[in-house]
Amino acid sequence: TDDPLTNNWNHIMVTYDGGTTGASSGSINDYYSRFSIYVNGVEESVTTSQGNFGYSGSMEGVNYRFGKLVSGNYPKDGKLNQLAIWNSDQSSNILGLYNSGNVQDINALIAGVGNMNTNYLPPAHYYEIETSHTLVSDLAGTAHFIGYNFTATDLEDDAP
Repeated sequence: TDDPLTNNWNHIMVTYDGGTTGASSGSINDYYSRFSIYVNGVEESVTTSQGNFGYSGSMEGVNYRFGKLVSGNYPKDGKLNQLAIWNSDQSSNILGLYNSGNVQDINALIAGVGNMNTNYLPPAHYYEIETSHTLVSDLAGTAHFIGYNFTATDLEDDAP
């Protein structure tokens, strides 16, 4: 993502270990422990709080929003250029995926060639959000994005 305060690109990775989540007040710390956030290869400490104890309803596979404001429809500051989604916990691979901030081609990881370490699993879904604000094609799978409150001015094509 592009940080508007420093005008620098940052690598952000959110991991989920696949463990149980739910809505029991007695297990809220366990639920939080399932997720980690890394910025430029470094795990961040987070402050956790909640207005309730989780969500127990069904998830609707219609709209997924990345960087959404707590209330509202627009991304919170910054811009998103690339998004990769794995179907496994990649926290043990964070340093290789971050690559000390050096540019690497995730498409090469998908193909198993190039400068990416081929020991890493390819992402299940991969998006380069540079050319279309109406349809963002999944370059690794078949879960294409449709732009929602997204305009041509939100596109960014100068990312490393």
